[in-house]
Amino acid sequence: NKIANLSETNGRLNLSSKELRTGQLCKILNALTNDQRNALPMLNLHYNQLTSLPDSFGRLSALTTLSLENNKFDNNLKHAIQKRFNGQGTHFNI
Repeated sequence: NKIANLSETNGRLNLSSKELRTGQLCKILNALTNDQRNALPMLNLHYNQLTSLPDSFGRLSALTTLSLENNKFDNNLKHAIQKRFNGQGTHFNI
């Protein structure tokens, strides 16, 4: 279980190419402990089926690298995500 082993992967969570939908991502993020959420610098979510980001996404306070390419975001959401993360020191690809 990658969630249980976050400390063994230097806080990186690679969920790329898992065919995840937004509800599934929500369950994964909600399963993280506060300590894991506060120590997660890298999240790879490219090549999934995401159409939005769950509210729990905002609790990833240590996030510095975020990969979201090749999902099903519309242009309005892409713009909102870019606006949310610009200026926060987070490197992201969408």
